[in-house]
This record gives sequence, C-alpha cells and structure tokens, in this order.
Amino acid sequence: MMFYERPVPLDRDSHARLRVREAGFGHAARTNSSPLLGAEIVPASRSFPILFVDIGGGQLFPIALLGLRAGQNLFVDADGGWEDGRHIPAFVRRYPFVLSGDMTVCIDEHFPGFSTESGEPLFLPDGTNTPLLDHAISFLQGFHEAVAQTDAFVARLNDLNLLMPVTLNVVPEAGEPYRLDGLRMVDGERLGALDGAAVLRLFRAGEMAWIHAHLASLAGIEDLNRRSNARARVAPTPTDTLTEAAAATDAAKED
Repeated sequence: MMFYERPVPLDRDSHARLRVREAGFGHAARTNSSPLLGAEIVPASRSFPILFVDIGGGQLFPIALLGLRAGQNLFVDADGGWEDGRHIPAFVRRYPFVLSGDMTVCIDEHFPGFSTESGEPLFLPDGTNTPLLDHAISFLQGFHEAVAQTDAFVARLNDLNLLMPVTLNVVPEAGEPYRLDGLRMVDGERLGALDGAAVLRLFRAGEMAWIHAHLASLAGIEDLNRRSNARARVAPTPTDTLTEAAAATDAAKED
C-alpha cells in the first residue's frame, strides 16, 4: 500500500502504551500524485491539477497531480512540511491509520511519529480509546464512505461517456521533453452536448460543481512546470519519462 511499510492491526494489548506525535508529511514526499475524494475536488482545484487515472482493472479514480516526475512531490519541503495554504488530500492526512478490507483499524508501525515515550496516547489506562483515536477512526470511516461516493461519481462520468484520454507533454528548461500518459479528463464538448435531464441529475447531485472545478484546475499544470523547473535549478534531476501517472496511485482503494 502506498505510504504503508509495516501495516498491522491496531491492538489494545500490544499497542497499549503507544503514543503518536506530529511527524509531518515526509511519507508523501516521493509521490507525484495522490488519490482525491470527490468531495475534495472543489477545494483542491485551487491548489493543483486534478485528473483521473486507472487504478487497476479499468477502474478510474480522481487524483491530485503533485509533480511532473516520478517520485516528485512539489508541495512537500525537505523537512516534510506541506506548503502553507495548499490543500492536503485526505488520502495523505489519514496516514498512519488505515482500514483493512474487513474494516479493521490498522496502523503503520514504521511511522516515525509513534513512540512509547512521547506524544498523545491512543488508549486510556482502562484500555478504552482516547479522543485522538476516536477522531482517527471517525476520519477513516468518513473516508471509506467518501470513496464509495467518489466511485458513484466516476461511474456516472463513464455512463455519460465524458472521460477522454489526455497526454501531458512536458518541456523542462533543461533536459529532453517527456510525456505523462495514462491520464483522463472530462471532455468539455461532450459535457456541453448532454441533454437537460443528464445535466439536471449532475447538478442535483452536486457533481456539476466537481466537474467544473476539475476542468478549472487544469490551468495549474503550468504552475507545476514552473515549480519543477525551479526545483531542478536547485537540485538537478535526470530527465525521465513518466509513462503512467497511475503508478503512484495504486493504493487508492486498499481499504
């Protein structure tokens, strides 16, 4: 699973003394995209481009494009800080917690913020959850429900034949041009040709706003290119060809 190196079920006995502290977003520093929930599309559209990728078996899911090279997140600094004022995807924020397929709460034991000496406890002395853990579980449950809502949104886009393949041609200041393939976006012409009934359904579901936010977000691709060039001037990286932006999003549905 993306980010999770040693995921294990959270256990009241073996993890009774476990504490957690803030450890930044270093776990997301080397991913150029993150799965994005439908409900996040509008606020996220002001921070970075939003596209759709195949996460396996022909199943599409929205992503936030965080960089233009494999292993490049242009919104996380060297200290693991996320750029102020930029949306942080729920997929990134839920770490180090995650739900397994049977809805068991799991944690990544590799997370550097875990300790038995410092931080906020997960369990009270009587073995019950602390408010921190209750909040984390509530977040996971909400995330799980939002994934289903996002799936339904993408299914409607597919049913209406609105998603089309798109390739991003990146021309860096230094090095050879390269392409990002495996991406999809809403076709504006097909959207404009929908009948009134389909438009009304999307509008009433609140999804027309998501679609327009997605389309507006694509203007941010040029911003990513400027950021990538600026970072390359400081720390040059070899030119690479990223043929599948979906490579960094293979864990969108693991819970």
